[in-house]
Amino acid sequence: MKIRIPMLALAACLALPVAAAADDEVGVTDFTRANPSAIESGDIADALAPNRAIRRPTRARLPIYFESDSATLTAEGRTLLSNAAGALKDESLEPFRFRIEGHTDSVGGAEYNQALSVRRAEAVRNFLIDQGVAPERLQAVGEGEDAPVASNDSGDGRQRNRRVEFVNLGPVE
Repeated sequence: MKIRIPMLALAACLALPVAAAADDEVGVTDFTRANPSAIESGDIADALAPNRAIRRPTRARLPIYFESDSATLTAEGRTLLSNAAGALKDESLEPFRFRIEGHTDSVGGAEYNQALSVRRAEAVRNFLIDQGVAPERLQAVGEGEDAPVASNDSGDGRQRNRRVEFVNLGPVE
């Protein structure tokens, strides 16, 4: 008999930093400091599962990587998105709709970054549809550089700001 221990549960037992609740943001699981290859579909499903106690949409921040200055997913980005697709197709999340938010750092102009974030969110949505997630469950939105989660003054901060967030919008109507 094989026992599956989700990576987040294992990390908690071993005190490994796979993901953390975002500072002062209830319902947000931030994977942007985690090793993308360590994030499993079960971790993403757990992060996006509805939580009636917090009474707000659950959100997962994922370090989805793209080629520089483009909306082309890297191999690592495609691998992590395959895990995200598995989570979204899981029976526990199948009844829900999700907003896919593309975010950028502040390098470059605000208008350019806005357009880039839209293209990246749409690339993620298209990848998930190709993986079998129903298109009516997915909404792509570009947020540009307007919602940083870290300072854009350092390379690490800019990397964390270049991200994709999945937001659980509630049941499909």
